Amino acid sequence: MTVTVEQFIKEAEVLEGPVLTFYLRTSPHNEEWKIVLKNGLNRTKEYVEAANEEDVSLFERIRKEVERAVRDQQRHFKNGLIGVANSEHVQLLTTQPPVRDEFHWEAQAMLRQLKELTEAYPKTGLVFVQREYIVLLDVLLGELVEEDAYELNVDTNDWVRYKGLAYGGIISSSANHRDVFESRMKEQEKQWYRQVAPKVAKHAKDKGWEEVYIVGAKQLTDLFQQEVPKMNVTKVINHNYASKSSAEMIDRVLLSTDE
Repeated sequence: MTVTVEQFIKEAEVLEGPVLTFYLRTSPHNEEWKIVLKNGLNRTKEYVEAANEEDVSLFERIRKEVERAVRDQQRHFKNGLIGVANSEHVQLLTTQPPVRDEFHWEAQAMLRQLKELTEAYPKTGLVFVQREYIVLLDVLLGELVEEDAYELNVDTNDWVRYKGLAYGGIISSSANHRDVFESRMKEQEKQWYRQVAPKVAKHAKDKGWEEVYIVGAKQLTDLFQQEVPKMNVTKVINHNYASKSSAEMIDRVLLSTDE
């Protein structure tokens, strides 16, 4: 079951100890992490033996559950894995950003690195602006949380909202109206953006976006920004990523700093 960062932190903070917490730098392309995991758990066992030998059997039970959970999850690995476990609960979180390898055996979950990561990659919105549609990507820790879109109906002059629709589908559906759209856009583009901009600004506020990236051709991003002057924009990226998936957009805009 996929868990959000907020859910992970909420559940981890109430775990009763002893709690095993680990951060593991992973990769979808190699399995070096397996050695790091094994060595890290072995060192943690040595620590447990030195601190309180009575906890060794408990540690071994938790270790087996963790190793089983990691095996089950490994096909979904990205660049980081965070885990917390006690005698009753094992929870894993995969992350797109890499993490520093750490292993802890403490009275409570050790979440400092995760919270540092959420500060480095806060709740972020990507606003992908095209003439006939606007896609809104809600991102946390470099991961897509939710996707919404507005598509312009050129027959009614209204923006129709779609929730959870991959924006590649938006491109395909809107292509049917492109000829009609092009002839009318020059006359009404400012009015159309003025209509949808408040909806986008409200969406950003409701989602608690701490950073906002506007992406698209310069002519369109300039026009859109004029209609949302109160939205705190972190950066404008004048690239057309119409051929890219949502995941590729996030990677290029937030992670690889492609400009």
